[in-house]
Amino acid sequence: MAAPRSSLSSSEASHEVASFTGSDVNPQALQGDRQSFLQKVSSTASNLLSSTRARTHSVTSAVAGLENFGYNGELYGVTLEPEEADEDEELQVATKSEASSGSQEGVEPGVEGLDEKLAVDEGVSTKKDRFWSSNLHETRTVIYRTLLTNYVFLILGFAICLCIYWGSFFGRAGRLKNLHYLVVDGDGEVEKLPPVLGTVVTKFFSSPKLAPYGTFKVLNYTESVQMASAANMTLEQYAQHQVYVQKYSAAYFVRNNATAIMYRMLATANSSFSPSRELLAVYYETGSDYNKVANYVIPVTQLIALQFGEIMRTVKWNQFWFTVLNSTQISQVMNNAPSLFTSLPSFKLVDNLPVKKAVYQAPLQIGLIYLCVFTFFQFVFTYPVQLELASKLTPARFVAVRMFLAQGAYFLLSLAYIVLNTAFQMNFTATFGYLGFLVIWMFAFLTMSSIGSIMEALVLVCFIFKPACIGLVILFVAVTNLAPTISPIPLCPTFYRYGYAMPVFNSYHLMNIAYFNSWKGDMGRYIGILVAWSVVSNLCMPFVMMYASKVMKKRKAAAATIPVGATVAGASG
Repeated sequence: MAAPRSSLSSSEASHEVASFTGSDVNPQALQGDRQSFLQKVSSTASNLLSSTRARTHSVTSAVAGLENFGYNGELYGVTLEPEEADEDEELQVATKSEASSGSQEGVEPGVEGLDEKLAVDEGVSTKKDRFWSSNLHETRTVIYRTLLTNYVFLILGFAICLCIYWGSFFGRAGRLKNLHYLVVDGDGEVEKLPPVLGTVVTKFFSSPKLAPYGTFKVLNYTESVQMASAANMTLEQYAQHQVYVQKYSAAYFVRNNATAIMYRMLATANSSFSPSRELLAVYYETGSDYNKVANYVIPVTQLIALQFGEIMRTVKWNQFWFTVLNSTQISQVMNNAPSLFTSLPSFKLVDNLPVKKAVYQAPLQIGLIYLCVFTFFQFVFTYPVQLELASKLTPARFVAVRMFLAQGAYFLLSLAYIVLNTAFQMNFTATFGYLGFLVIWMFAFLTMSSIGSIMEALVLVCFIFKPACIGLVILFVAVTNLAPTISPIPLCPTFYRYGYAMPVFNSYHLMNIAYFNSWKGDMGRYIGILVAWSVVSNLCMPFVMMYASKVMKKRKAAAATIPVGATVAGASG
């Protein structure tokens, strides 16, 4: 602090006081009313102290949100120590005391205290100026540097997140061949009648022209009978079962002895029989993987059915029957059941697990994003409670209580999730009966617990190094989980196979099981992955928090070497 002066003329005092108050002071008034002058000096000093403390407090408040992780409430050296605050108060009292004594002794010591306060406040300027002023050159440099850094982070985060999501769609049409389909030929030879329809179907699916639409496993009649017998099933049951256990996306089935059945219908002129719906079928299950089947499997099967219809018009189907039937039979068909000739065999699309309500798209698509986001919201809403607990509990107990609070929030949010779904008439009894409510509740809880723990750890790291990146981290977690879930992994580049281990992917398939009664063979694996994520991420949280506390303490120690006035000035700038 500057040494106090021994004397000060009235004009000099007027000049210095004017520099503080922004107005001129009449020297005659000072001489005539010294007590009033000294009171004004004391008031000016107090205002300067209040202004400095206000600026210091604003900077301290800006970083006080990190107090929870350092357990001490101090960061970046901007918090005033209690001793320093006491010194400021003592200085203010001393100034008033000197002013009072000066009025009695005929001296003007109150001004010396102002010189000392000027030293404390040196470098802190409240004067406003034009943006392009030469006085703001250094300020503009800091602004440009900050903006450039922010734009780099934004562009990188923007590019990474969108590349992950958009990349899942890249080259998708060329990967339709990664979807597998089964062709079961049940058309055998009966009474020397050749299996014409079965032969046409197997040749059609063996054509290289269908390769871009998928990989087709064609079983001829002999192979189909052997496989079905080994599984103790009929041919039709075997085809449907292979789709149910999700070994194939769909199964094309030629009805048992289809050609012989067609012959009997023609011979009896059965007008109620429809060749276009009763000889061929394709089985799939929308409920097994809603996003994949609804968006890719069904369109492919419809396209193949149309192409097969074109083939049937070129194989001379009716001409074959004209050579098999006698003239009387042909005449009866033409008179009584002409549709047997005009209607060509085609594949009937059969959905064994239909999704009858479009509202199911919400929890299985966009709803998954909200699960990710709301896990972070619980952290934000409980933050004041965490701050209070951090100031009253030991670190170990605080970590335990914090984890308990987080899991409790996930428990209630997951309950709200199933209640909301039920309010929109989503049936939860398809698989587990009325216990389905509790099952879906637990599936949602495991999902939020696994994602939320990851989110908290990453957000805590962001608080330490770059708080502005918290939004990017939330978006990154959401995109990395959703990209391989909404987009079928077989249709994505190889990179996206990481999705098999992601929480949302496994939760998505658990919801398909609970709501649509799809195959439960992989349910244990799905639950195990969610539990593993939840346990591992929660076990990592104490270490992340200890690391955060260590970093905070190092920054505090480094900032302690910086004078308080300089720290406040730097923070204000």
